[in-house]
Amino acid sequence: MRLLFCISILFLSIAGYTQVNLNSSLTACYQLNGNASDPVSSLQGTLANVTATVDRFNNANSAFAFSGSATSRIELPNSPLLKANQLSFACWVKFNTVAMGQFVVFAHNGCGSYFEGYSFGLANLGGGVVRIQAVKSSSACSAAGQAILNGSTAIVSNTWYHVGFYAGPDSLKVYVNGALDGTLLNTNPLAYNPVSLVYFGGSNLGVNLPLNGSIDNARFYNRKLNGAEFNQLYTLDPACIAIPSGSLPGVAYSVSTVSLCAGGTLALTDLSTNNPTAWNWQFPGASPPNSSVQNPTLSFSNPGTYTISMVCSNSVGASNTGTQSIVVLPNPIVSINASSNTVCIGQSINLYATGASNYTWSTSQTGSTLTVNPVSSTTYSLTGADLSGCLGNASYFVNALQPPAVVITTPTSAICMGQSLTLNANGASTYTWNNFQTGNSISVNPVVNTTYSVTGENGNACTGNAALTISVIALPNVLASANKTLVCAGSPVILSGSGAQTYIWNNAVNGPTMQVYPNFNTTYSLVGTNSSGCSNSAIINILVSACLGQLESIQSTEAKLAPNPASGISELSFMKEKSGDILLYNFSGELILHKTIQSELSVQLDLSDLPKGVYVLLFRSQEELIHNRLIKN
Repeated sequence: MRLLFCISILFLSIAGYTQVNLNSSLTACYQLNGNASDPVSSLQGTLANVTATVDRFNNANSAFAFSGSATSRIELPNSPLLKANQLSFACWVKFNTVAMGQFVVFAHNGCGSYFEGYSFGLANLGGGVVRIQAVKSSSACSAAGQAILNGSTAIVSNTWYHVGFYAGPDSLKVYVNGALDGTLLNTNPLAYNPVSLVYFGGSNLGVNLPLNGSIDNARFYNRKLNGAEFNQLYTLDPACIAIPSGSLPGVAYSVSTVSLCAGGTLALTDLSTNNPTAWNWQFPGASPPNSSVQNPTLSFSNPGTYTISMVCSNSVGASNTGTQSIVVLPNPIVSINASSNTVCIGQSINLYATGASNYTWSTSQTGSTLTVNPVSSTTYSLTGADLSGCLGNASYFVNALQPPAVVITTPTSAICMGQSLTLNANGASTYTWNNFQTGNSISVNPVVNTTYSVTGENGNACTGNAALTISVIALPNVLASANKTLVCAGSPVILSGSGAQTYIWNNAVNGPTMQVYPNFNTTYSLVGTNSSGCSNSAIINILVSACLGQLESIQSTEAKLAPNPASGISELSFMKEKSGDILLYNFSGELILHKTIQSELSVQLDLSDLPKGVYVLLFRSQEELIHNRLIKN
């Protein structure tokens, strides 16, 4: 056995094989070299009717032979180290016969039937089918609580086999010569009689399958060995030795969370006992994928379920492997939509968020809808959270377009009633006015103060507005009057204007009053202008009469016409010298004679060529007007 051990180590060293720690969680080891001592946990066995024999290399006193009788067995102590809830066992065994079932190792569960806490040995299934068999049973004492696994390798007599099994609350596994020989998934827990021993080669029950064969180098573990470890037990066949002083590390660690969002960070904190000095962390699918620091931090980019594991070690050896499942949740796929990605400055646009449950915008506002009215082109960002708290991000660019700067120009913003005014709009491409006219230039003639507004649009569909109020100034209430509106031809009339500030008459006379001497019916017009420059007009009609009749009283003392009636010469004489105009009208108002005199006392009028009829004779000077009726016979 020692020779093989040395050869195996040499072979594996040459092959570059990496050895795992086969002492990790080793609870008992029986070399069976002439005794049943346990150098690992001092769980010494008691020999009963067994005989020391040769091992597979014919080394004397290196194995024990069992006779196949009910009293031939090795009794192991009642220890929880041999009754673990996860138990792995391995040994070398040779069966002298395969004609019947045989126990290699057995632990009772306390039941009268379905009584195995675990049993491991040989099963003759009939028809020449002989297999290694592992059984575990719960405390249910029923078929439902029992799990039986038969290996696949055909077993023959008088041949040494390295056999092993794992029994735990998840499965049964059988190994033959370092290779997995069968697997059974089963979640029944292991159960044990609290006062029963553990046996090599049989049991103490009425139902007993004693071993007719030999056992060598048996090992118990209180953890699940993997296939590589069973293979190394087979190939290395390590000796049973005392584990170095002290204790193996008890692997333990905490995780900051067992569920995180993709891209999130996971912190691991080592809580292992017995002062580990080295750590081997494995994080498949994470960044980083492994670590040797005591308290690493890692992250997962992609959603899914991941398993992290850690083995720590100290001067005694390596711990079990501690595993933990981590669920990485997907981040929500957040998006932003809008009716358009352009908006005119001064207008607003709604942004709509989808893909998450709660939203926070870069403007600090929350909710799935954001109304914005940017004054310049802006990128809006969004963080969306789902119900698990995972976050997704999105952004949306809004192009803010400059609206046209529309202005209205006009020569003046105040006009007189009745006037028209041209308004001109500038700054855009097209224009629409509030009086429904279009174009950049319109003509208006408001009658009251009016505000005109225009909307201008440029090539990017943005609009600008402008407004201008036009004040309408009332026209002056111009009145024209006269001191007399019915006068004799050539008589003076004083015309007067009122209601304005300045005045001009139709004969170009300026001022509010003027004196006229109409010889026939005359219409006088007046234009009056107020302080705002607005003008209005008025007219007055002067009716002129021939005024046939006697001279007025002033005439009877100032002038005399004789003879009257006359057929030839008639003389107009004055009391004193007169200067002025002599005017003779027929009864239709037609001027027949006009003579100007200077400092005369009398004037002769020749009527001989005039037709018979009634005439009006007037003398007009700056001081007076004398008129009378003259009859030609």
